[in-house]
Amino acid sequence: DEYNINNNELSEDEIEVVDNIVEYVYEERMCNRLEGYLLVQDDKASKYKVRWFSLQEQNLIYYKEIQRNTLGCENPPDFIVNLRNTSNIALKEANSKFFKIETNGLTINLQADNQEDAEIWVRYLNEARTYYNSKDEFILGSPLGCSADTQITGW
Repeated sequence: DEYNINNNELSEDEIEVVDNIVEYVYEERMCNRLEGYLLVQDDKASKYKVRWFSLQEQNLIYYKEIQRNTLGCENPPDFIVNLRNTSNIALKEANSKFFKIETNGLTINLQADNQEDAEIWVRYLNEARTYYNSKDEFILGSPLGCSADTQITGW
């Protein structure tokens, strides 16, 4: 409907094609990774530490240092948040560079460089969560692993 297509005038096959195009466009948008440094609050102390974050499909992954590969074997991630399991992703306060992710009884407190960056992270994380939660089945994208795993699994 947002593309000004009246579904009442289309056959079932044409509706399926339109739905697939819209889904493809959205998946292409979702496949654009959001990556960058954020500060994450240590769960044992109130100090924040710098980590490299990468939004990959329905996962927010963070590492101690910048990564250019997907879940590399040499540099395993510090933590992975499956956005499908989150209950809340929001700014901690209006007009703030601080935001939080609530998942499985755990609150992850994050800090961006500025309010605009925090709002971008919150928006993209919520969009990814909404998109992947709308899927009934598990969505397989590019496999997450390293070259040694590909030899075992055949990916």
